[in-house]
Amino acid sequence: MSGTAQTPNLTIAARQFADLQRRLRNLEYQLGKAPLRMLPSRGGSGAAIFAQVTQTLLRADVLADPPVEERRKYGICFTTKTIEDWAAGTIYEVGTIVKRLIDDEYAYYKCLVAHTSNNDDATTANTGLWELVEDDIEAGVLGFTGNLLETIPWFQVGDLVEVVSKSGEWLIKGTVTRTEKDGKYSLVWDQDKKRAMAVFK
Repeated sequence: MSGTAQTPNLTIAARQFADLQRRLRNLEYQLGKAPLRMLPSRGGSGAAIFAQVTQTLLRADVLADPPVEERRKYGICFTTKTIEDWAAGTIYEVGTIVKRLIDDEYAYYKCLVAHTSNNDDATTANTGLWELVEDDIEAGVLGFTGNLLETIPWFQVGDLVEVVSKSGEWLIKGTVTRTEKDGKYSLVWDQDKKRAMAVFK
């Protein structure tokens, strides 16, 4: 027989920690992110890159109307405030992301080869120096391999997160805890209540 019970101390601590992280990110975002634009990127080259979470994880629910399909990765989009505009005469390192205003919309490019920019390499795809990066892309979590549904806490829609590109995959720089052990869960993330719940099987 299985049942679900709430462990007050663990639940409150996890919720408070997640809420504090979100408040700090959102406050920094509202302040324009000026200090964060100068931070070095940990584990990658160039300036730190920030994105906003557009889709959180989802567990499948075939009984829902309409049915909910499982989502094991986050959706993110870059924030224009934290991505520098491309400029001529600038030294760019591999992995640096820049933006350009094209037809009243921003396009994002990733540097493929370290170089000093000039007017002839203006982030066009055929130069071999830059690669167009699709916005609203999927992302995992840096340092975590496995099913993200089996972690706590979950990043929420609207959260501002630092991201890095590794081996062609975008990853959120954050700390998550694996909750599964030998096929049994001690904690799961309750997305409706946005908090960790203790589970007994």
